[in-house]
Amino acid sequence: MNSFTKAAVLAGLALSALPFGADAQDDILRISTPFPLTQIDPPSSAYLYYAFGAAELLMRFEPDGQVVPWVLQDLQNVDETTWRLTLRQGVTFQNGERLTADKLARLLAYLLETSAVPRSYFPSSARFAVTGENEVTFTSDDPFPLLPGLLSDRFVFPVFDLDAYLEAGGPDASVADLMGLGLLTAPYAIESLDNQRMVLTRFEDHWLGTPPLAGINVEFIRDANASMLAIQGGELDIAAFAPVALKPLTDATPGVHFRPGEGGTFYRIYQATMNVHAEPFDEPAVRRALMSAIDYAEIAEEVFDGVYETATSFYLPLHPWAVENQRTDIAAAEALLDEAGWLPGADGMRSREGEPLRIDAYYDAGSTDLAPLSAALQDQLRKVGIAFTAVPVEDPYGSADVMDWDLALIAQATSPVPETFITRHMTSAGDRNLADYDNSEIASLVEELSRTIDEARRNAILARVQDIVIEEDPYIFSLVYFQPPAIVNDRYADYQPGFDTRMIDATTAPSAE
Repeated sequence: MNSFTKAAVLAGLALSALPFGADAQDDILRISTPFPLTQIDPPSSAYLYYAFGAAELLMRFEPDGQVVPWVLQDLQNVDETTWRLTLRQGVTFQNGERLTADKLARLLAYLLETSAVPRSYFPSSARFAVTGENEVTFTSDDPFPLLPGLLSDRFVFPVFDLDAYLEAGGPDASVADLMGLGLLTAPYAIESLDNQRMVLTRFEDHWLGTPPLAGINVEFIRDANASMLAIQGGELDIAAFAPVALKPLTDATPGVHFRPGEGGTFYRIYQATMNVHAEPFDEPAVRRALMSAIDYAEIAEEVFDGVYETATSFYLPLHPWAVENQRTDIAAAEALLDEAGWLPGADGMRSREGEPLRIDAYYDAGSTDLAPLSAALQDQLRKVGIAFTAVPVEDPYGSADVMDWDLALIAQATSPVPETFITRHMTSAGDRNLADYDNSEIASLVEELSRTIDEARRNAILARVQDIVIEEDPYIFSLVYFQPPAIVNDRYADYQPGFDTRMIDATTAPSAE
């Protein structure tokens, strides 16, 4: 029987050692984000305000790649088709109502029935039922190994008061209808929301104790330079999701500090997807040549000033199934292109039968780091004779259907449930399969993965997927591992952005004087 109990105990000890209550400093934290919020509907929007301590999940994705209980006390795999969820005692919603096993079971059943994201992952036989005073049991007709990861995925099962939500109008409720209802269990409650800011207030009776901050003002500022100036001028404490390009300026500015992610652990990836059905990437040799021609260390160490980590694997390196098979090899890239008939001319640029070797790329305009990354790729690929251009787009997934493209650059996360990423991006049924990639062995492996609980076999399947997608039938590869940094003032000089976009949590407080 697999159990998450030990991890829960360790996590609980770590949290209980932190200062709460009367010893904590009352304060209002002022933080900016470039991503404005317009809704507070929990099923569709909680993943956005989760970053600021205003929503919680049943499980929590941690920097070591594991998931541990959060609002749950324990999660046990009873057998291949059964999981037992045990609620942490003393958890209440911000409106004072206690989170019970009955409330939890009805919430999970409601989200499975009405929400597209969980419905896309769970089998039709999935069932949640109350089996004890603080216990809910999940069953399905077939093995379902994804449950722990999905319970820690901020897009799937936010914890909120279903009864109060439905009474207010449910999915038809407006922001005004939902405001002030105390629907969440999180340490901070949403007091107001407009097009400029979200105001959060402290939930005094949070299950971990009284949170350190009296409240949080989340300012919506798209321009990173404006956030930097606001910190300099004393109007902000923290600018979240800051671009690395501002690091030299912050390093030279007294009272302003650049802060990378928690403990240097990375949970996101800038990845490249190749259009395998269009020239030149309809040839596997050219795809392999591209991956070998890129200097991944230069991207991490020079383009991103050592703040990010060199990509060596399709997966994040924190996972045991990550295989280091991404490498820079200029000689191999040139040999592959020569063999494919793409030969350099007098100017060093390659062509075949009069056609230049050119890659037209697009990148997500919402990820500011992708502009300098694209410029670096242009310089690196020119050295092996490949012409490269990249344009920003507002909708990186929709753009694949309406424009000619060879390469798409997008921020991704393959965790905490890697099989969902593989399914969505690399199978014929995937909603994010940009180039209609179809590899029969990967399809077969995904099917096996969906019903395999044995850890050793799962690791082997995931490693084999990487062998295929990098070595044999290239499609998606990593460019650099990252975690969104922050810029802070002296009052928060010790602050670090939390793992998995947890910019604020129940322990965030000003630095000790």
